Amino acid sequence: MAKKKRRGSLFERARLSRLAAVQAFYQMILREQSSGVVIAEFMNLRFSSEEYTIQPDPVLFQKLVSGAEERGAEILNVIQASLNKDWQYERLECVLKAILYIASAELLNRLTDVPAPVIITEYVDITRSFYAGKETAFVNGYLDRLARHLGYAMSRQEGNPEIKEDNLV
Repeated sequence: MAKKKRRGSLFERARLSRLAAVQAFYQMILREQSSGVVIAEFMNLRFSSEEYTIQPDPVLFQKLVSGAEERGAEILNVIQASLNKDWQYERLECVLKAILYIASAELLNRLTDVPAPVIITEYVDITRSFYAGKETAFVNGYLDRLARHLGYAMSRQEGNPEIKEDNLV
């Protein structure tokens, strides 16, 4: 008998949506599938499986995955422009590429009212769940530069609202 899913807080649902979007984009890269195919698989099969004990936010998930695909060329240019001699795009692992694409899509498309430092922390935590090395610092630095370039407030002094759970979607 399948376990009943917890609804979860807005924060938990958004966090799980971000992780699921990274997993979905990874699948898109490996299998060369479109976002429509992968989104349907996740929504119809994976989210109802025991793999997800909390129901991810389906709207945020869809926006992240489709946004990363729609703005893929732009995101690729942003990623490549930010790389130095130590990081070459062709040598990045697919998981790291998926994290960069999904996080970039969230920041570029301004999908939530979540402050940029919180979004960055979410993706750094996702990166940390896959890597123990310098990848986390790379993702943190890349997203910080991207958020600043896009004009996000990076501290309360720059106009961030007080961080509450409602803002963490």
